[in-house]
Amino acid sequence: MIKKAVICVSLFLLVQALISLAAADITRNLFYYPEDYEGKTLVFKEAKIGGPIVKHSRTGVYCLHVEINGKYIPGALYKNQLNFVAVSPELADKLTTRLNRNLKYHKPRHELNLMDRLYSVGACSVRLTAKIQKRFGYWMAIVSKVEFCGKEGTKKDTIK
Repeated sequence: MIKKAVICVSLFLLVQALISLAAADITRNLFYYPEDYEGKTLVFKEAKIGGPIVKHSRTGVYCLHVEINGKYIPGALYKNQLNFVAVSPELADKLTTRLNRNLKYHKPRHELNLMDRLYSVGACSVRLTAKIQKRFGYWMAIVSKVEFCGKEGTKKDTIK
């Protein structure tokens, strides 16, 4: 009986590890080869968002600081990777208000540490919906919906 339990637990852990590796590989491919996902709307289930939202002066998009599967994407536009942005001023304003509200309960620090990750204090756990497009010579994940998550992944509120 104990052997069966050990085997079942081992198989379960193996399956979970394989799923995690597959998700990380897809994310890595998306960040560095976004052209393979052009025109697709994707949902990033376990993401974090934080930091100031800044309007890019040349393109007019609002750059977002995002972390997905441990990969930090800075709130600036880079031509050699996928960038997370909001194009709607209304969405950017709502996100800024929501992020500022979250800071009331945390120390107001949004700096990055040397590990190239979004600093966790003040960052919000979210589920992002974004469409992959190339605009102004940059690959962008244009965010259309942000679902803020509480503990255990429960949905708290949604911004569209």
